[in-house]
Amino acid sequence: MPVMQSSWPRRTWASTAPLCAILLRARALASDSEDLLREAHSAFEQLECPYQVARTGWLLGGDARAEAERILTDLKALPPVV
Repeated sequence: MPVMQSSWPRRTWASTAPLCAILLRARALASDSEDLLREAHSAFEQLECPYQVARTGWLLGGDARAEAERILTDLKALPPVV
């Protein structure tokens, strides 16, 4: 697969706040950083993305997972597979 030489897609995607939060969560998981995961959780809360808040909270565990379960129930969604 050829590597894209243009920086256009990166600039466009990077300006999309939900995508930035998803990438932050991915970076948190890749680096095993609870701080970054909490930052992603906060970003999803600010963006009012309840499913992503729940998904990230589920990964955090503890009280955040309990809140995630409540959100998922309200959304009638299944918990994420981890």
